[in-house]
Amino acid sequence: MKLLKFVPSLFLALMFSLLLSIPALALENEPLEEQEPTPATVRTLDELLTAIESAENGNTIILQNGIAIDGNCTIGKEEKRITIIPADDFDGNIMFQIWPHEKQNIVLQNVVLDGRNNSALTAIEVNFYGVPSSKGTIYLTDIQVKNFISSHATIYINNISTIISDCQFLDNTAQRTAGVEIATNATGQISDCIFSGNSSLGNGGALRCQGQVQIESTTITQNQAVNSDTAVMGGGIYIGQQANSKQCTTRDWIVYLIFYIFAVLF
Repeated sequence: MKLLKFVPSLFLALMFSLLLSIPALALENEPLEEQEPTPATVRTLDELLTAIESAENGNTIILQNGIAIDGNCTIGKEEKRITIIPADDFDGNIMFQIWPHEKQNIVLQNVVLDGRNNSALTAIEVNFYGVPSSKGTIYLTDIQVKNFISSHATIYINNISTIISDCQFLDNTAQRTAGVEIATNATGQISDCIFSGNSSLGNGGALRCQGQVQIESTTITQNQAVNSDTAVMGGGIYIGQQANSKQCTTRDWIVYLIFYIFAVLF
C-alpha cells in the first residue's frame, strides 16, 4: 500500500521537474543577440589596409592619427562598404595626406569618410607640397565625405589628375572650400556626384577650381559661401581667373541650340 501511495507522488515530482526544464531548454535554443563588432583602431596605412581586408560590410574603422601615403595603393573594397572615422583624440588635422611621388596611381573606393564634426580636420590632401614630377591620377569612386570642419579645404587636389565619380559630399564646412578644391596644377573630371549642404567661409561652397575641371551629371544644391553673415562669391562653384571649367550634361546640345536660335533671330 505504501508503494501505491508513493507512485502518484513520484509522478507529480517528475512532471514538475519536466515543466521546470522546458523554459530552460527554450532559452538554450534561442539565438543569441548579435553584438555590434568593436571598431578596429589603426595608426598606419598598412594597419588600415589589413583592417579593411578583415572587416565585414558596414563595419567602422577608427583612425587614431592621420594616414600618410607616399606610394600607390587602393583603399576600400568594391564588395563591402566601410566607414572610416577619426578617434575622439585624433592626432593631426588631415585624415589622409598624400605626399608627392612619381607615377601616382591612388584609389579610394566604396568608403564613407565621416569627420564627425571634429574641428579643423581635412579629409584628403593631395600633393600640397607638390612638385612637377609627382604627376599622376587619384580616383575617388563611390565615396561619401561628410561632417568635416576644415581650416582649409575638405578635399584638396594639387599637381595631379583626379577622376571623381558617384561620390557624395554632404554637410561639410571649411574656411576655404567645403567640397573639393582643384588647385592650379591639377585637372579633374567629376561625374554623377552630389554636393549638398556644404558651407564655405571663403570661396567655394561645393567646388573651387583654380586649374581645369569638367563636370557631368552632377547635383550641386544647398551649398553656400558666407563670411561674417555676408555672402561671398562661389556659393556653389568658384572658378579662379586662370581656371578652365566646363559643365556638361546630356541636355547640353539643347541649350546650345536655344542659344544659337536666339543669336540668329535677335
